[in-house]
Amino acid sequence: MGKKSLEERVTEEAMYLCTEFKSHRGHPFDPCYFINNAVSNVICSIVFGERFEYDDAKFLQLLHLFDESLRAASGFLAQILNEVPWLMNIPGLANRVLQAQYSLNAFLRDIITEHKKSFKPDNIRDYIDAYLLEIEKAKGEENTSFNETNLFLTTCDLFGAGTETTSTTLRWALIYMLLYQDIQSKVHEEIDRVIGRERKPTMEDLLEMPYTNAVIHEIQRCGDISPLALPHMTYRDMEIQGYFLPKVKLYL
Repeated sequence: MGKKSLEERVTEEAMYLCTEFKSHRGHPFDPCYFINNAVSNVICSIVFGERFEYDDAKFLQLLHLFDESLRAASGFLAQILNEVPWLMNIPGLANRVLQAQYSLNAFLRDIITEHKKSFKPDNIRDYIDAYLLEIEKAKGEENTSFNETNLFLTTCDLFGAGTETTSTTLRWALIYMLLYQDIQSKVHEEIDRVIGRERKPTMEDLLEMPYTNAVIHEIQRCGDISPLALPHMTYRDMEIQGYFLPKVKLYL
């Protein structure tokens, strides 16, 4: 987070995404597929050291496995098992929920194995290589957390935490811009004024774009980004930075 190299990967992938949008020449299309591809590609470029074309077979397999894993983990059966964990003792029931995750795990383990075979300490290509280098440095240490198990788990975390939530946020942003076109116009005006149309945006531009920044935060506040998260509410009257927030009244 906060690294210039990450920003460059995001802006590069945004250009590919815009090109894909423009290719439809104003005709209606579903942007969800392309947004998921773009966000996943940013993670791929960090973890695997390369981005993929949107029709690449290996890339599509990875996205399919993540989608199936997410659907299974957020499905009705998974929620029941989470609330009544003793049901996990029923033979075969847990495997129905975890089968997609098992397939995803095998896919990622194969990629890590390929990296181990071609790993060179003097040529660090991506996150996996960087982690393998730390494992080499930590050999012989008893309490180190750098091991292949954590490499696998953190790789899963980067995709699990970095793809779906970002894609969902962008989809909410699109629908809000469509529904509130006056807000869209103000954001557009600020983008044209600060960034223009001849260069790529940078994170530094955000300091001069208070309206766009506020809109992004409002989208994240209102959008249903993580529907399975715990509910939040103000349990008493309070004031934050001069704004009064009343206590939420529950009617049961």
